[in-house]
Amino acid sequence: MLTAKEWIEIASEAREKGLLYLLLTGGEPFLYPEFEQLYSWLGESGIVVMLNTNGTLLTEERADLLLKYPPRKVNISLYGASEETYGEVCRCPEGFQKTLHAIRLLRKRNIPVKLNSSLTPLNCHDLEGMHRIADQLEVPLQITPYMFPPVRKNGIDTMDFIRFAPEEAAQMVIENAKISLRSPGLYHEWIKSKLNEYEKYKKNPYIDRKCGFSCFASKNNFWINWKGEMLPCGMLNINGMKVLEQGFSECWEKIGELGKNIHNPEKCCACDMRPLCNVCSASSMAETSSWDKSPEYLCRMTEAFMQILKQESTQS
Repeated sequence: MLTAKEWIEIASEAREKGLLYLLLTGGEPFLYPEFEQLYSWLGESGIVVMLNTNGTLLTEERADLLLKYPPRKVNISLYGASEETYGEVCRCPEGFQKTLHAIRLLRKRNIPVKLNSSLTPLNCHDLEGMHRIADQLEVPLQITPYMFPPVRKNGIDTMDFIRFAPEEAAQMVIENAKISLRSPGLYHEWIKSKLNEYEKYKKNPYIDRKCGFSCFASKNNFWINWKGEMLPCGMLNINGMKVLEQGFSECWEKIGELGKNIHNPEKCCACDMRPLCNVCSASSMAETSSWDKSPEYLCRMTEAFMQILKQESTQS
């Protein structure tokens, strides 16, 4: 694990090369022993900081530190809408109230908060409850029914036991839209927009169906893990560049070249349903351990999603 001094060395060089936005994430960033020292330096550096946390370790003192150096946004993971669900998902029932307390601490200080929730069979019964919490606390909520397979498996793959079947995941996208959009009119407009997006992509011969990274990974984004290794994306389980040994500039240049050689499966590049699919280079690798194999899970999820969209469109 890098020291605060080492992280500051990396951030300093990155800032000199034009770094403006920085996301602190984990794991859980508040577990880092030198968090206060590192965050204070970042706050004084002019770098725009965002933070991912589950909120359970946020104290009054840490909230005051965030107030002193306001982040652009704090993303808080929400795992359910009750102590029972937190006990089932996290083995930490008390985490629910701690998370709510953290949100209130930040809201009291006018620090922007966004809630993120990964939906699984263990917490899907709380879907409406999580939306109610977001409404009551006046913060936005983003729900994700698709779960990546674990990228650090240690020889054991347990993800299939805690994520939906592909068809179930597609249905949960629909259920979440019904709740979040609040009115039948808006919901059916959303259905039409998704189908229009598909038709536009399918019929337009001028669309560039790129097979590489569809996001900003390796182009203007990078990821540095807890070991100080630079990667194009945090969800890629590949060897990274050692920043402290090679220097930020050299690593960034190599990451850019590496990104040019990372691609999606040909089947995915040619697929008309690409706009509706969660496929990317990282998800393909996580699902299949290959750049060349199409991820069956995502194919099934997207096909099911398309069928539901068509069915729902006939009822509008």
